[in-house]
Amino acid sequence: MNEERLDQLLKNYGKSLGECSKEPKLMPRKSRAKAAFLTFATAVMIACGAVVLWPRVAVAGTLHRVGIAIQGARSMEVVSSMQTGSGHWVVFNRTYWQDGFWRQEVSKSAAMSTVYVIRGQQMLAEFNNQDYATLKRIADAEGFLRIEDSVSPIDFAKKQLDVGWVAIERDIKIESRPRVNGNPVYAIVMERSEDSYHAEILVDAQTDLPISSELTVSYRGPFGGKKKYRETYSFNKVLEPSLFEIKSSKRIIQLDHARMALKSQWQKPFAEIDGTQVLDVSIASDGTIWIVAASTLKHQFATLPMQVSARNLATYIRSFDLDIAYLKGFDSEYRFDGRYLHLLGFAPLKLEGAHPSEISVQFAKRTPVQTKPYLSVNYTEKAIESPITLPVEPISGRFPHYFAAMEMESTTYAIDVYTWKARAEYFEKKDEFLQAAIAHEKEAKAYEKFVKYAGFKPLREAAKCYEKLGMASEVQRVTKQADALESSRER
Repeated sequence: MNEERLDQLLKNYGKSLGECSKEPKLMPRKSRAKAAFLTFATAVMIACGAVVLWPRVAVAGTLHRVGIAIQGARSMEVVSSMQTGSGHWVVFNRTYWQDGFWRQEVSKSAAMSTVYVIRGQQMLAEFNNQDYATLKRIADAEGFLRIEDSVSPIDFAKKQLDVGWVAIERDIKIESRPRVNGNPVYAIVMERSEDSYHAEILVDAQTDLPISSELTVSYRGPFGGKKKYRETYSFNKVLEPSLFEIKSSKRIIQLDHARMALKSQWQKPFAEIDGTQVLDVSIASDGTIWIVAASTLKHQFATLPMQVSARNLATYIRSFDLDIAYLKGFDSEYRFDGRYLHLLGFAPLKLEGAHPSEISVQFAKRTPVQTKPYLSVNYTEKAIESPITLPVEPISGRFPHYFAAMEMESTTYAIDVYTWKARAEYFEKKDEFLQAAIAHEKEAKAYEKFVKYAGFKPLREAAKCYEKLGMASEVQRVTKQADALESSRER
């Protein structure tokens, strides 16, 4: 899996969910208003993200009151839901805030859930598929609902959440609504025809605090279609203090300590080839060989491992190929002494025999290639020098210890997807279409640990392979499965 493929996968994944749930990304103190939890609720003034078309003064005044009301709240609870293809609603995000402390419970799919707690200058993250939680220091987690004196509510809101065709401004207006439970209310209504965007935020007219919101928007592409979201808001309730405690039933890894240990461990590289240093070589319990390399060059320019072989004669395929800093937005904390960290995984075509204690690695120099103007850049590879032999350290689990230090937990949900896809592509290149079809079906099965319904795409690839073999009943079987998954949109 290269960066281009991951980039597309993540974009498709983001579109499949919408922009209502993102891993917290903490900003410097001066930008705290832009901070972490980008749910549709987090700053209801997203309405201001459009150029106000009706009528400007009235709308701006209303939104200013809403912004001030949110700033003055003592606590906040937000429940975010989305509608699946079968029509029922599922909760994918719960956000809590009180006394400057935050908690977010994210369920990106049935198999993917994470809890974040921000208290003071610490953030705890607990992933359901790991036996540990992580704790790290952060610069400033003070409530992002605060608006700096120098930033108006409209300026603040322009930086907040928008979904769909975000480059096109939304029309906005204020409308009256029937009373709710006897209380007067009004609605902030936003519309954009280009992507059938329609959002309504119901606001308590007495307090100017949001009550609920609904959003409908259409996306393009294989994971597109019309998406519907709902959120409910509760303010000024007394929330349980235990929600905001920095504790976990799992062991807690302190990331600053883990990164210091890595820095010490990686001071002496295993080898250096054309300016690239090999820092770590390990083999996991499933037979995957993981290699970490450091270079001053970005991924598409560096000299990196291209092929791996071993005395056990197993065939290894490159299933994972990524710049860790790229995955994390090129943040400097995910580099090593200022150099880019490159992570490559080589999975065995099939598990057989004992794991090797050493491997032969062929390196290749990469040259970027822009296939079409303004589109993502790929690269070509040219082998350099002779293969080198490297020792391999066995590890007991599926993933090396530095996955925690580099905060790569989210990536682990999809590792099996990448591996089975790589195996399927290997078999297809060799015209072994039965093995390719089986691998594509296992790729679809692996999506159950990631985003279930996205498995429809490899099932369609499996159908193509069965069709080349004239296996009509198998084509019918997997096509039926693919149709059911695609229409369900079950996560």
